[in-house]
Amino acid sequence: MGKTSTKRINIYFITIVITLGGLLFGYDTGVINGTQFYFSKYFELTGALKGFIVSSALLGALAGAACAGIISKAIGRKKSLIIAAILFMISAWGSGLPSMLPESTTLLVIFRLLGGIAIGMASMNAPMYIAEIAPAKNRGILVTFYQLAVVIGFFVVFLVTYFIGANLSESENIAFGWRNMFWSEMIPAGLFLVMLFFVPKSPRWLMIKGKEEEAENILKRIHGEDIASKEVKEIRDSIVKESTKVKASIFSKTMLPIVIIGTILSVLQQFTGINAVLYYGADIFEQALGFGQDDVLLQQILLATVNLVFTFIAMFTVDKLGRKPLLIIGGFGMLIGFLLMGFTLYFSDYSQINSAGLPTISTFEGILSL
Repeated sequence: MGKTSTKRINIYFITIVITLGGLLFGYDTGVINGTQFYFSKYFELTGALKGFIVSSALLGALAGAACAGIISKAIGRKKSLIIAAILFMISAWGSGLPSMLPESTTLLVIFRLLGGIAIGMASMNAPMYIAEIAPAKNRGILVTFYQLAVVIGFFVVFLVTYFIGANLSESENIAFGWRNMFWSEMIPAGLFLVMLFFVPKSPRWLMIKGKEEEAENILKRIHGEDIASKEVKEIRDSIVKESTKVKASIFSKTMLPIVIIGTILSVLQQFTGINAVLYYGADIFEQALGFGQDDVLLQQILLATVNLVFTFIAMFTVDKLGRKPLLIIGGFGMLIGFLLMGFTLYFSDYSQINSAGLPTISTFEGILSL
């Protein structure tokens, strides 16, 4: 009994450490919401320049995701995540433009690009690492912890930016509050970097590199000798199988339509409008919904809470309902959410719009989380 308990703690400890990469994904993406609300006033940015600075992290994420596979194959999942953690740290520090650096929007873009590269690398390597080290019976639920960590990252950063902003005046937030919001990311990034040195290398990557004995020793420490021997055989067989049949299976008549549909769904998800709420929520609540500046950051916490709750609902209902029904429910829900938001913004009286707008946006974001 004691041996089993030790194994459980070990694998869950590893999973928690790796999912910090997901938390940083959400944190780095969400921190721009509160910071752009103030640094845009500090630098007196045009709408176009503010939009470019906000979206620059996405360009970095594209580059990071594109090169993540190559880097991971060469140096391993663990070292790739260490690089991502370092980039998160550098991005958080530099985006606050400390006094030793010139106050330049160009530098801000560069550091946001670095954060985006970290997001791309973490989002590719963290779920893959968990899948490769988790036992087969727990693999599905452990991998979903990564997505949950992303949502928790949004929740945490909206809490942090609210408490930073609420304890400063508007002029102080414009002068330096947004810097503190960026720098707050250094705490989880530093924790992620340190904790990565306490997790093992991916057994699968080690076996791909011909280090089967080291891989088996790691699996024994995590799963025990009996399961480790079975895992080694399964990994060995899958590596041989994938190296010979992966191209044929992906482009087969059976798999190709599934791959295309899955890709289209992933692309369409980016056009739902959720990123506008996540990146410009503070502006939406102030300029479109009529909330005062003291309240705009507080409303982000409510949205993050809705997102978190519905993510939990999706996690614990997906096995019962299936993924397809949840996608259909989510699709209809987003349609209703868009109609409600459009109706609220177009027809409501400005003095009453904030009371109607908040529930509609919450409904939209919650259903999207499914």
